[in-house]
Amino acid sequence: MALTIRKLAQLLRVSPGTVSKALSGGAGIREDLAREIRQRAQELGYHPSPMRRRVNRSIGLVICGSLAQEQGDDSYQMRLTATIVERVSRFGWHMNSEVLTDPAAYPALLLEKRVDGVLLCGNPPCSLCDAIRKADVPGVVLDDVVERTGLTSVSADAGQGTEAAVRHLRDMGHRRIAMVATVAKYPTVLSRVEGFRRGAEGLSPDDAPVLFAGTSSVQQGQTATRQLLQRRNKPTAIIFLTDLLAVGGMFALLRMGLDVPGDISIVGHNNTLLAQKMEPPVSSVDLNLGTMVDAGIRLLIERIQEPGRRAAAPSQCLIPVHVHWRGSCGPAPS
Repeated sequence: MALTIRKLAQLLRVSPGTVSKALSGGAGIREDLAREIRQRAQELGYHPSPMRRRVNRSIGLVICGSLAQEQGDDSYQMRLTATIVERVSRFGWHMNSEVLTDPAAYPALLLEKRVDGVLLCGNPPCSLCDAIRKADVPGVVLDDVVERTGLTSVSADAGQGTEAAVRHLRDMGHRRIAMVATVAKYPTVLSRVEGFRRGAEGLSPDDAPVLFAGTSSVQQGQTATRQLLQRRNKPTAIIFLTDLLAVGGMFALLRMGLDVPGDISIVGHNNTLLAQKMEPPVSSVDLNLGTMVDAGIRLLIERIQEPGRRAAAPSQCLIPVHVHWRGSCGPAPS
């Protein structure tokens, strides 16, 4: 017989509500007690019960971490979340959302069976993805890879866009092209770095360096750019992993009296309004967020409405991207 929250509460000698709060990361419970309950639940093999069979056309959105993650791009996460909210309503479904800051917690909206399936974003922990899969909950992860999550995942083919950007810069005569990335642990970051290296094939490591800046911010973009300009082989073009970094890079270059794009060309990622409004406007790789979110919602609805699809192996969906070329890029300086 499956271990329920009520039985788990009896074993731990606490109330079912306390167990539910501990597993979902809810407020009103001491952190040390919540941690002990989660650990004991894992040891006893507790898994949330399967979703109800009746479909209520309700989708859950679980945002892992916060909208201002320590090493994430908060503007990107907010754009992604806003796009999900808008697109779910276009499909005629309702949405419940939850921010999960504790990597060991299980979402309350799943514990309380408020939704038919769940979208996850923000680099969800593998343990959470595994628990959702074992609970037979239809789930799709956005902006991630199936090799890490074990769930059907949808992501932009950003590596292809980065590679295309490098090759176009080389066509304009650039032979010293640098990249400023964020954090190497994220698969989507690594895919862009790999795309950069494919595009830079044939260039020496000194002429095509990759600098990991950590946080995505204007300040970090300035710092990374100043570091690159101290190199013996100064780049004539820099590709930034986010538009925030690219804008910071542009500020640093202008303060050093350098011209964009006369002295150095700049490319960002995410195609934000900020990049478009800069002077000159920043070239940027558009990750097609709307298309990515639509694909994730369709895949999730299919798994909700067609139970046979849940038993199928999880798949990876790659969304094509394209580069918007603007005034921040030009031919390599003589």
